[in-house]
Amino acid sequence: IFILGLNDSEFPRKEHAPGFNLLTLKEFFRRGDRSRSIDDRYLFLEALLSAQKSITFSFIGASAVDGTAKNPSAVIQELWDYLDDNFKTPGDKVKPRNRLTYKARLNAYDTLNYLPEDKDDAVKRLPSFDEKCCIGEVQTRAETDPAKFSAATGCKLPANLLVSSQDLIAFFANPAKAFLRYNGIACHRDDEDLNDIEDFALTSPLEKGELKQKLLNAAGDEQASIMLKSLKKSGKIPYGVFGEHTVSEFMQESLRLKLRIRNFLLAEHFAENAFYEPYSYDFSLTLSAKELGLNFDTKITFAAKALFPLCVSEFWNKKIDSPKRLYALAIGALCQALVPETQRPPKRCAAIFGAEKYGSFEPFTHDEALEALKIFMKWYLLGLLKPLPLWKGAVSAYLAKAKKDKSQEEAQLDAVGDFDHEEDARFIFKKYENLLDENGSLNELWLNFGEECFKPFVKAHCPWLNA
Repeated sequence: IFILGLNDSEFPRKEHAPGFNLLTLKEFFRRGDRSRSIDDRYLFLEALLSAQKSITFSFIGASAVDGTAKNPSAVIQELWDYLDDNFKTPGDKVKPRNRLTYKARLNAYDTLNYLPEDKDDAVKRLPSFDEKCCIGEVQTRAETDPAKFSAATGCKLPANLLVSSQDLIAFFANPAKAFLRYNGIACHRDDEDLNDIEDFALTSPLEKGELKQKLLNAAGDEQASIMLKSLKKSGKIPYGVFGEHTVSEFMQESLRLKLRIRNFLLAEHFAENAFYEPYSYDFSLTLSAKELGLNFDTKITFAAKALFPLCVSEFWNKKIDSPKRLYALAIGALCQALVPETQRPPKRCAAIFGAEKYGSFEPFTHDEALEALKIFMKWYLLGLLKPLPLWKGAVSAYLAKAKKDKSQEEAQLDAVGDFDHEEDARFIFKKYENLLDENGSLNELWLNFGEECFKPFVKAHCPWLNA
């Protein structure tokens, strides 16, 4: 027999009679009157006495939001007290309540659902219904065999896969999130909660930065104005008078940014007197997984949009060394190099603008861009099969180590702080220590990732990082 939902304040149930029912008032209650709470207690006792082989009670023991412990129903608490008072376990090592209580994980992918049964377990474990969901300890190994990657999670690649340049950028910004999204899982974020109180201004620097980048890539003031109005209608920016003020403020800011970029383009001889108005070129390439060194029969279509010129904003950062922005810059420059020469300007431009300075990305040759695409795509496909212990904090740690301006301990300290704010990474890897090797140092996968991707195709083309 299984009885579910024995949660505190939910069982025994409480009376919820309408206010006009005077029989529910205490002064009118008489001995023998029906009580929902007493009826539920009787049903619980009847179920307990009716069980011939086994009976299992279930309740939610921890909050799904922050993991704090939650109390069971009063009848479970009373049953625990009765067991502790009247029974003993062999050797009196543990209380009977602890011997008979098993904490089950509700997530199918939780590794604790796949531990072998202990012969001393009094309660038979109920493992996950789907063994393919188990990520297991292989998540922390520097494994590069695709077959083992696929076997670790049961994820498979389709025969035909469409990948856009934005997919690559999103993956290198947050591999854990890309894995979850590919498999139809979206982590809940506190900042996504709808607020009953309307915001009168955008307060988050990151939100402002993302909006500035969108305005920067908008083709003309008219498209930028339409974009802002659409964001206002969707509730992303304030409405009414405050919204009009915000739109006006961002349009003026966009104009100042474009003038700053125009001065840069003129100084670098990318343009003579033209105002900064980027134009895009759409193209596609076809690759096979075997071309990338992966033993899969998957055909990949890379659908990309190349911007000329490409300008990435990072106006809140003085050092312009954010891995997320640097990868976006590198992938954008890669797309520029893959456009046929007859369809692109004679001099390409890809630059990143920070709070105080800018950096000009050294352009790829066509062969370099193709090689970079294959390496990036290989890691992208592996990241769809199994969650990689990589995220922007990991790359930051590698970058700090590569620049040698911080010790490994300091770099890891920064990475711990980043990990604490990455809900997707915490959703998969639970704690930062799971991303380290047996010695507690940087995982070999981080270093392989940095040596293959970041060092040759990002850092080598960003002269301000090597200065």
